[in-house]
Formats: sequence, C-alpha cells, structure tokens
Amino acid sequence: ENNLDDEAVLIITSILSKKPDFSLLGPETAIKTKNSIARCIKPLYFCLDREINLYAKIKGIRGTIKSWETGAGQLKIRNFIDAMEKNHPEIKNAIVNSFLEILPLLKK
Repeated sequence: ENNLDDEAVLIITSILSKKPDFSLLGPETAIKTKNSIARCIKPLYFCLDREINLYAKIKGIRGTIKSWETGAGQLKIRNFIDAMEKNHPEIKNAIVNSFLEILPLLKK
C-alpha cells in the first residue's frame, strides 16, 4: 500500500524524471486488468509510516510495515525528505497536498 511516506517520494521522483508518469499517483487510481479497468483506493494514503507502526504497536499487531522496494535514486530522495522532516515536520503532507491541488490539471 502507498502511504504518505511512499507517495511523497513517488511524487518527487516523478517530477524529477525525464518522462514523468503521474498515472498511478493520488489517493485513487485505475489499474488495468486483462478485460477491464479496476478502481483502486489507497486506504493508508494520508498515514505516515510511524503512525501505522504506532497503531500496530497499540493494537498488539506484530511486525512493522515495509515500504516498497526503492531504487538508488528513490532511496536518496527518501533519505533527503526524511532529513528535511526533522526541521519541517509537515513536509510530506505539504508535498502530497500540493500535488493533489494540481492533479486535476495533470489528468487533462
């Protein structure tokens, strides 16, 4: 599942790429199946990794969430955003909310 941490990295990675692809970004996307297009809602979209881990700990759920596999470039961006978050606690939320404001324009 994509959560706020993952989505912030994907947004920045897409913006910096030579061929940006925003089709899978946002709280709701479409996934092409063999015969149709399925609607996919990301239930943890606005939750941070640490919030999900805290909820699991409180509820006694063992294990931790595991973020999707990242390439070297995405890992650098993830580390950069995590470092920025120490001085700017709402940076991931700001990245995602800013993207959501322009998303309707990107889908035109």
